[in-house]
Amino acid sequence: GLPPTERRRWTSEENPQYAEDELCSTLSQPNTLQRKTQKQAFVWVHQPCFGEGSVATTLDRDNDKAAEASWTAFPQCDQDRLDAAVTTGKDEVCVYGCRWIVDVRAGTMTPRFWRAQPKRVARALWHKEGVPYSEEESIMIDNWAKSTIITTTPLVLPDGNRRIELNPETREIVEVVKTMGWFLSPKTPITRGWPGIPVHGDSAAPVTDLVICIHGIGEHLWSQQAFSQPGLVEQCRGLRSMVNEEGAATRIEFLPVEWHSVIHTQGDAVQRQLEAITLPSVPMLRTMTNDCISDVLFYQGSEYQYKIREVVVQNINNTVRSYVASLGPSNPPVRISFICHSLGSVIIYDILQRQKDATIPPKERLDFGPQCPVAVACLFLIGSPVALFLTCRGSCADIIPEHICARMFNVFNPTDPVAYRLEPLLSLRMKDAPPEHVPDYSGGGGVKAHVQLKGVVKAFADSAYDVATKDGGIKKAFIAPMKSLLGLDADEVASLQTATESIKTINGGERIDWELQEGLIESANDYVTAVVSHNRYFNNGDFAAFVKAKLLMTFSSSTA
Repeated sequence: GLPPTERRRWTSEENPQYAEDELCSTLSQPNTLQRKTQKQAFVWVHQPCFGEGSVATTLDRDNDKAAEASWTAFPQCDQDRLDAAVTTGKDEVCVYGCRWIVDVRAGTMTPRFWRAQPKRVARALWHKEGVPYSEEESIMIDNWAKSTIITTTPLVLPDGNRRIELNPETREIVEVVKTMGWFLSPKTPITRGWPGIPVHGDSAAPVTDLVICIHGIGEHLWSQQAFSQPGLVEQCRGLRSMVNEEGAATRIEFLPVEWHSVIHTQGDAVQRQLEAITLPSVPMLRTMTNDCISDVLFYQGSEYQYKIREVVVQNINNTVRSYVASLGPSNPPVRISFICHSLGSVIIYDILQRQKDATIPPKERLDFGPQCPVAVACLFLIGSPVALFLTCRGSCADIIPEHICARMFNVFNPTDPVAYRLEPLLSLRMKDAPPEHVPDYSGGGGVKAHVQLKGVVKAFADSAYDVATKDGGIKKAFIAPMKSLLGLDADEVASLQTATESIKTINGGERIDWELQEGLIESANDYVTAVVSHNRYFNNGDFAAFVKAKLLMTFSSSTA
């Protein structure tokens, strides 16, 4: 890097962008070129990093390959923070909405809330195909480009294997790597300035809600490089990008909390034993079994269940404390919510049910265990088997932890084989009440036409089964679907309405069970869709809009 005095010459006010064609067009006018380049247009950039920017690739998980990929410019608000740190001599700077910390002196950035290799950070002026030159090399190239010798004398870079020259045919400045002699080696154009610096960034907008995301089974598998299924960190990035509009006055933060390392720690005794007993045939299938199904079995054991809950609570408490503290006093109070997928919903439910509450009689209290002292604004269970676990345990009442959770939403894909309804555990009458549909936000809200039609067809098909299996078959086969179309009788309507209102009373005026609407293609074959439906929540646009709507509703009611 440059000496501190040299590094302080450039601030965020001295960052005009110069395109390559502008530079080349002035090469025949040295005085004009000198005036154009006398200001240093350094831009802060970093290697591709997992969980930020555009959709991540496997390159982002491999530092060696990431070094060869195009680097990314920090948003303008983070550019300003980094420039200020150089001026004041500050070593660490929070960027990307306080999700990452840049070590200015070391030139690296590290995620604060998940594990990943540090990524390199640099101040770029000149770059080759998105990979920046060092600051020293950039200054050398810039001074050479301003000089009158640009057309006659190439610039040899310090390593001696590369040189910069002016291509007389294209009038472009190019880099030549000495592989077959200077004249036979390929020439690659280089560029001054960094186009496309994001104007808006997460660091600029205050946070109203912090949503902690808890993964389900198989996270150890999905987080590995060999699998294309996005892991929790990337799923949080996707939700963040769908929920938060560019340039909005406030934003909602999504942060991951992982627990799979409790079970799948490489080298520990249990992992070695699991590998030893695994048959060698069909290795891919057995890897999925060990990394997915075994998660459920381990959680059923009392020892691992406590360990997992303990790690989750510890990670939640650390994440909430650290993140809220990093926001500073000017940020308004942040509400805390959870999104829990699959087995993660069972883990969080068990944790919330065991929070200390003086209003609960001692005889009715569960064994407390690890404490998570946060008030939960919204609890989103997605693809959740909580109802199945409660049924197996014989616990079918008081499923909502009212003392710590204001509202709970059990969201599921209709073909998800792992998901179960919760409302019938509170009242069996609710089994006759279909779940609420998550609105089709892309279509303006409401229920899609093909979903309505499918419901009508299913009502006739289900009741036709009564013809052969129950008394009064023919009559009942026609009456049942007509009830679905024309409504229940008065007593049934009143009973169902009473049950529905009781659900809303204990859940902040909201239904608990919500069903995502299938697309037209998915609705054509339930069994084909069921194979992948369990992992299609975080990237669902309707679910993202649903989360935002419910959180904003909480905000409106809390500020009313």
